[in-house]
Amino acid sequence: MLEVYKAKWILPGNQQALEDKALVVEEGKIVDIIDGNSISDILGDKEYQLFSYGNSIITPGFINAHTHLQYTDVGKVKLHDSKAIIKKILLSLKKLFLVGYIPKEKFIGWYIEMLKNYICWDKKTRIKSFKNGLEMSITSGTTCVAQVSREKEFVEILNSSPIKSYIFIELFSDEKKSNKKAFRKLRKQIRRFIERRNNNTYFGLEPNAIYSVHSRFWEVLSKFSQKHNVLMQTCLGESIEEVEWLKKGSSDIDKLYKFIDFTNMRPSLENKTPVEYLNALKVLNSNLIAVHVNQLFDEELEMLASKGVSVVHCPRSNQKLHKKTVNIFKLLKFFPEKSAIATDSLASNDDLSLLNEVRYIKKDKDIDTLKLLDMITINPAKMLRLDNLIGSLDKGKDADFLVFKLDEGKTYKDLFEKSHPDYVFVQGNPIVKNKNLLIKI
Repeated sequence: MLEVYKAKWILPGNQQALEDKALVVEEGKIVDIIDGNSISDILGDKEYQLFSYGNSIITPGFINAHTHLQYTDVGKVKLHDSKAIIKKILLSLKKLFLVGYIPKEKFIGWYIEMLKNYICWDKKTRIKSFKNGLEMSITSGTTCVAQVSREKEFVEILNSSPIKSYIFIELFSDEKKSNKKAFRKLRKQIRRFIERRNNNTYFGLEPNAIYSVHSRFWEVLSKFSQKHNVLMQTCLGESIEEVEWLKKGSSDIDKLYKFIDFTNMRPSLENKTPVEYLNALKVLNSNLIAVHVNQLFDEELEMLASKGVSVVHCPRSNQKLHKKTVNIFKLLKFFPEKSAIATDSLASNDDLSLLNEVRYIKKDKDIDTLKLLDMITINPAKMLRLDNLIGSLDKGKDADFLVFKLDEGKTYKDLFEKSHPDYVFVQGNPIVKNKNLLIKI
């Protein structure tokens, strides 16, 4: 039987707004978008069930292009286990004597404090935090996440979830001699993950940042990525500490090294900008997704665009941690179809809602609603190479969509005034109703 979802507005993607239409779904796939006033005439004697939402908007499901769901409960967990308490005390002493004083308001201070909290958690606590983040994401309208982590238990959770996920395996390397060992470990990890994945789970690589991956390992990963056509995501040009480390050879990042037991790594190339550095290592290509980019100059953004690199913008996280965000108009100029908006983790944000993320950008700015919608739907779908399945409401794609009920007099231009979707559908199945999750995670 066909399911027909009628709304005042359907926003299928690619900056389109359709009025008085109906979305037709069969067996979890989109069949068509038809005239909402001629449903019976168009469908004829076909059997269908009609869902009429009145003054409402139907959009594609949202795609969060960069997040760490495992950090959702950072700062909220009270330790009761004696081993965890002792571990936290020892880490606090390590920070005090090896790192010294560094304010939490500074990026490296925040980073160390976040790691200190997370390292003390047991497996059960980490899983609970991850599930809390996943639930928050889904109820706010996210039907696909680009998750950054290494833990196998998170893969299993995402495998059992109905939403799609792109898991970027987080990678670190501080010494040239350890690169071969790290790469062998990575290949085993990829094989293990692939064996366990289902049809809704995909994998990529996430060398954490310029300063946390040895230059030689960068080159190895880039060659592997290009040979096997594997996506890579990395945090690029996020902090002033990163820029200073590349320019001067040292910064507060050295304090992070002491805390995580890294050797005192130095840039292999002198006096480079973040983009120049990765370009010299032959990392810049269409397989790369650069996250944050809030410290980059126009020339660097232009170089990224010329190399086919995609970018992800996390405005609230960047403002909270760095008091600086990338100019949204520059992203639209340099990366019209290869830029996305994401939340990052709850450790550096107020929530995991892409609606709130976009509303923060849109505040006091004259930006077209449909352009912003594309940055959390079809753009990230293209960047993740999932646009054959999701990202827009086109015929043959999975029926992952959201329904927003509107007050009288409101139109699709008021989409980002909404705090949450009223319904979330994945492959034609309702999984959220009025912020209540209808499935078990």
